[in-house]
Amino acid sequence: MPSRANRMCQRCYATALPGSAYCGKHKDIQRTEEKTRHDVDPLRPLYKRHAWLTARKYVLARDPFCTWPGGCNQPSTDIHHVVPAALWIQQHGGDTTSFYMQDNLQALCHAHHSPVTGQAR
Repeated sequence: MPSRANRMCQRCYATALPGSAYCGKHKDIQRTEEKTRHDVDPLRPLYKRHAWLTARKYVLARDPFCTWPGGCNQPSTDIHHVVPAALWIQQHGGDTTSFYMQDNLQALCHAHHSPVTGQAR
């Protein structure tokens, strides 16, 4: 099987570090962008509530294996909002408790969740 081509840094033409969008020279940019994204996300505090931990636990029990379309036999590790959370809340009249509704949550393995959310560990 051919190996995947190396990703290029988003700031220059150097080869990006494994699992990153930036090279060693620009790796701190990614950390800053991630921190800023989390700082300005108004829904971020909802992940810290007990209701999220309860919903997460339920969905992981309901879907012990990744529910990625097309199949995946990896254990579920991450919870994904099928309809983006902000839009889902808007569709439910701004009620933030809808953030935790299990019919909009699916369990995915980290490999499938990261590209969807644009983050990596």
